[in-house]
Amino acid sequence: MKLHWKSIIRNKYIVATLAFLVWITFINDIDLLFIIKSKGELNEMKDRLEYYEQENNLIQESLEDLTSNKASLEKFAREQYYMHKAKEDVFVIREREQ
Repeated sequence: MKLHWKSIIRNKYIVATLAFLVWITFINDIDLLFIIKSKGELNEMKDRLEYYEQENNLIQESLEDLTSNKASLEKFAREQYYMHKAKEDVFVIREREQ
């Protein structure tokens, strides 16, 4: 049984369905392509959120350690800000970058 294009075009339900699919897929403001792109961006943002939550937890642990332990606070100040005690010399040794 052959399908004739004329009979398909004359069927108003098929034409309406095709017009609806074209409208939803390409023409509408929130079309199928927009939804796919938005889902990709949402997944990327969720990954970034998870990364920043992990970083935040590490920083919170570091802050807790610095506020509760005087030795770690002194070590942090010496390493990050090159602070030193009176009559003490500090030498900064850096490895060559290749």
